[in-house]
Amino acid sequence: MTIMPKSTRVIIHVVIAFFLIMTLLPLVWILLMSVKDTQDVLTSAAFSLPKTWHFDNYIIAWVKGHVGEYFFNSIFVTVISTLLVIIFSTLMGYAFSRLRWKYRDTIFIIILLGLMIPVHATLIPLFVILKKMELLNSYASLILPYVASGLPMAVYIFRNFMLGIPNEMEEAACLDGCTIFQSFIKIIVPIIKPAVITVIILNFMHFWNEYVLASVIIQNQAFNTLPIGLKAFQSEFTVDWGAMCAAIVASSIPVLIIYLLFNDVIEKSVVAGALK
Repeated sequence: MTIMPKSTRVIIHVVIAFFLIMTLLPLVWILLMSVKDTQDVLTSAAFSLPKTWHFDNYIIAWVKGHVGEYFFNSIFVTVISTLLVIIFSTLMGYAFSRLRWKYRDTIFIIILLGLMIPVHATLIPLFVILKKMELLNSYASLILPYVASGLPMAVYIFRNFMLGIPNEMEEAACLDGCTIFQSFIKIIVPIIKPAVITVIILNFMHFWNEYVLASVIIQNQAFNTLPIGLKAFQSEFTVDWGAMCAAIVASSIPVLIIYLLFNDVIEKSVVAGALK
């Protein structure tokens, strides 16, 4: 095994430290902004400590800014959409990779065409369809488009992952009396755990931060998600920067929790892929 020269290791560590600092700077900045008042934000340096610590910005954001309601809406829509994407895409990935049926490859290609359609191109048709179905201003008006937009990539990931699993494992299970669905649950699902985690993270972050579609479809404040609700802190002439930054900090917590929960699984899947 070749030993890396000390100078090379130092350079690598310096580069990593640089990118780490660049990543943390926006987080530090937004945390400091969240405990300042508007006057302090506009007059003080970006990374200066606040003259007076306004932790009440979080209370203002949660109560007066209705962040609690928007937070629940975002959690509900994101979790349900991600769960439905996982259920449908794993079953579809199994059907496309394991079962033989007519027009299988053709339908798979049609599904993949969804990756080429930008969400902005679907806004008007979606709005018209949802209006005719009387689904506007409801959770379903967000969940259905989110699931449809998340399926193509998820199906592609699961199908390719399942193609690498030997058929002999399922054949042995069938000989032991397992049905197709039982072999899927007991054999395939545990093996594709890294792919499931990847799809969860990708879709959760996308649904949680989505703004364009929600701003068009939702016109009732009761169903606003967090990205839409942040507009409430901006009036015609002023912006409550402290409360807005406090709301942004609160909105980033679920994403951090998801990453911390699945961090070990992500690292193991990356290492496993590298070893292959």
